[in-house]
Amino acid sequence: MASPISVLLFEIAFLVTYRFDIASAQNGAAPFWFADAVLFCALLLSRPKDWWLYILGTIPIRFLFVPQGASSWLLLVLFASDSIKGLLSAWLLRRASRDRAWFDNLHEFSRYFLVAVVLAPVLSAFTGAASHTVLGDSFWTRWNIRFLGDALSSLVLAPFILLAPNCKRFVKGLRSVEALFEPIGASGSLLVISVLSIVVTRLERGPFYLQSREDSLLSLQLSLLVASVPFMFLSVITYQQRRKLTESEERFRSLVDVAPVMLWISGSDARCTFFNKPWLSFTGLSLDEQTEQDWVGRVHAEDRRRCANTYLSAFKSRENFTLEYRLLRHDGVYRWVLHTGIPRYGTDGSFLGYIGTRVDFTDRREAEEHLRKLSSQLLNAQDIESCRIGHELHDDLAQKLCALSMDLSRYSRDYKGNGNLAANLDQLEQKLRDVSQDVVRLSHQLRPATVEGLALSAALRNLCQQATNGNRTVLFVQSEDLPPLLEDLSLPLYRIAQEALRNALTHSGATHISVELSASPTTVRLSVRDNGCGFVVGSNMKPGLGLSGMSERMKSSGGVFITASKPGAGTAVTATMPLTRSMKVSSTG
Repeated sequence: MASPISVLLFEIAFLVTYRFDIASAQNGAAPFWFADAVLFCALLLSRPKDWWLYILGTIPIRFLFVPQGASSWLLLVLFASDSIKGLLSAWLLRRASRDRAWFDNLHEFSRYFLVAVVLAPVLSAFTGAASHTVLGDSFWTRWNIRFLGDALSSLVLAPFILLAPNCKRFVKGLRSVEALFEPIGASGSLLVISVLSIVVTRLERGPFYLQSREDSLLSLQLSLLVASVPFMFLSVITYQQRRKLTESEERFRSLVDVAPVMLWISGSDARCTFFNKPWLSFTGLSLDEQTEQDWVGRVHAEDRRRCANTYLSAFKSRENFTLEYRLLRHDGVYRWVLHTGIPRYGTDGSFLGYIGTRVDFTDRREAEEHLRKLSSQLLNAQDIESCRIGHELHDDLAQKLCALSMDLSRYSRDYKGNGNLAANLDQLEQKLRDVSQDVVRLSHQLRPATVEGLALSAALRNLCQQATNGNRTVLFVQSEDLPPLLEDLSLPLYRIAQEALRNALTHSGATHISVELSASPTTVRLSVRDNGCGFVVGSNMKPGLGLSGMSERMKSSGGVFITASKPGAGTAVTATMPLTRSMKVSSTG
C-alpha cells in the first residue's frame, strides 16, 4: 500500500501542474501537459497494485478545476485517455527495465523514448484530437498539438522527476556545470527554458492562444522538441561514457588496493598523484594528505638526498630506476623499502609520468644480515678449527711419526748383520719420513706459520713454490712499499689465495698463474690471475669453485671481492681490504 505522504505529494504536484496547464491553455490546447507527466512518473515509481490510488486521485482535481468551455463528457474522455496513456507507458517500461535504469545508457533511454515520447503520445493524441473534432476543431491540428505537448512533457519534465530522488545526481545537476550535460542537468535546463518560453510569450502577446494563431503554438512546440531530443540523447551518451570511465577507475582502484605491494603513480611534473591503500596504510595518511606531502619528506635523513637525486634524474632521462632506502612508517619506525619506477606513455607516445612499486623488505634484509653474520662466524670457526688441527698435526702427530722413525732407525742399526731385515726397516723408516713431511706440509696449509709470523708475502711465496711443477708456473709478485700486516688482514687474504689457486689448478687447466700482492695508502689488494679456460660469471658456474665462500670471507672482513672471467680468456679474482685498521694496530704494537 502506498504511503499517505507519497499520495499527498503526488496530489500537490498534480494540482500545481494541472493548474499551470489550464493557465497556459486556451480552447483546450496547451504547449505542455505537465500533469500527465506527473501521473506517468507516479505510476512508474510505484507498485502496480497501488496504481488505482493515483488514477482515482486525479479525478477530484480534474472536475474541481474545469477549463473554460469544457463539458463533462470531454473531461471524462480526456481522463480516460490520459490514464490509459500513463498506465500503458508505465507497464511497458517496468516490464522491459526492472532496474529502472532508463537514463543510464543509450539502449535504455532509446526504449524510454520510443514508449513514453513516441508510442503513448501518438495513441493518446488520436483520442484527444477526435474529442475536439466534435467541437468543430481541425483533427490534425489538434493531433499535432496534443502529441507534441505529451511528447515534450515526457521528454522534459518526466526525466527531471524520475532522477530527482537520487540526491547526489540532483545536487550535482544543480551545482556542476559539467552535469548540465547529464540527464538530470539536461532535463532541468530544458524544463526551465520551456517554462520561461511560455511565460515570455504570454507577456508579449497577451492570451497565449488565439484561434487564428494555433500555428504559433505548433512552432514553439516544434522548436522545443527539435532542441530537446538531441540534447537529451547527447546527455545520456555523455553520462554513459563518464560512468564507464568512473567504473573503470573504480575497478582499477579496487585492483591496486588489494595488491600485495605499495603502488604509486606520478604525473609528468614528477609529483605523485595516486597512492594505493597499502601505501596509505604504511604511512598512516589519507590520499589527500599524501598527495599534498612530498614522499621524500618521510625518507631517512641519510638517504633523502640520494633518493631525491636519483628520482629526479630518472625523470629527466625517463629511465627505469630502483632505490633502497629507509622510510618512516606510521608508528615512527624506519623500515627498509625497495622503490622501483618505470615511465608510462600515452597512446600517442606522449610522456605521462611514472608508475612504480614500493616493497618493505626489512625482514628479508635482517634475515640476510643474520645469514651473513652466521656465515662469517662459520668461516671464523673454520679458521680456528683449521689452526687447531694444524697445531695438533705439527706438534703431536708429526712428532710421534718422527719418534717412530727414529726407533726404526735404531732397530735398523741393531739388526745391521741381518741384511734383509735391515733393508726392510730402512724402507719403513723412509716411508715414515715421507708421511711425516706430508703431515708437516698439511699442518702448514691449515695453519701457515709464516702468516702467524706477520709475513703474508713469505706465506704466499711459499704457497706459489709448492704449486709450481714442470707443467705450470706459479709466480708471486709483491709491491716494494707493502707495510707489515697483522693476522686479521693476512689470514683472510691467505685463505683466498689458497682457494683461488686450488680452483685454478683443479678446474681451469691453466699453465701460468700469477699471484700479486700490492698496497695503496688505504688498502691492500690480492690478485690471482690464470690463463685457463675461464667461465661466464654468474651462470654455468662449475660446482666447488668456492667463489661465494671467498666473497663472504671478504664481506665479513670488511673487504671487497671481485671476479672477472670469460670463456677462453682465463680468470682473475681480486680481494681488496682496508689498510687503516691494520696500520693502527701495527703502530700501537
